[in-house]
Amino acid sequence: MIRYAIRRLLLAIPTLIAMLTVVFILVRLVPGDAAIAMLGDRATEASLQTLRAQLGLDQPIGVQYWTFITDMLKGNFGVSMVTGRPVLQEVAVVLPYTLELAAAAMVIGSLFGIPLGVIAAVRRNKWPDYASRILSLVGLSFPGFVSAILMLLAFSVWMQWLPVMSRASSDPIEHIRNLILPALNLGLIMTAYIARVTRSAMLDVLGEDYIRTARAKGVSPRSLVLS
Repeated sequence: MIRYAIRRLLLAIPTLIAMLTVVFILVRLVPGDAAIAMLGDRATEASLQTLRAQLGLDQPIGVQYWTFITDMLKGNFGVSMVTGRPVLQEVAVVLPYTLELAAAAMVIGSLFGIPLGVIAAVRRNKWPDYASRILSLVGLSFPGFVSAILMLLAFSVWMQWLPVMSRASSDPIEHIRNLILPALNLGLIMTAYIARVTRSAMLDVLGEDYIRTARAKGVSPRSLVLS
């Protein structure tokens, strides 16, 4: 197991470098000048040259690539063009909210997805199975941004139950109200995925020899599922 984990970690290194290379190429293919974008069209040529030197844009492309890769691997993500603060610091500020949203979506997905998958597997090729599979297909194929807009229209604009804009709040109740819609939207997508995975896993287990032996000995289907 340890060897497998080490091997997977080693294989992740070239994958990470390849992804960083693609990002570097795509950024360089974007038209325009980063210095002009940061200082504006009225900036003097001297200030533009100074900023290009600070950003390393006056270096050969090979040097820029090497600096980009090494800085990323060291955790130096540069400075935000909007706030002027280090990107890593900006990420650290919003990371707790991202983890909170991911955890809430995972809870919602598990609460609905696991029962749907279990019911679909136990009632295979019957209407609960068909309904679960249709719901999973719709959940996986329906664009998340469309469902988010529909939820905003339904719960925020028409019913006015939840706020349109979500923001951090010191009030726990208000904070939860701000979290409901984003978590519900992501949770529905995860529900569809978890339901399909659970159904597939349950069908594999229910087809095992020891399950058939337990059924032959009179073990109830409910006991088999709960165990």
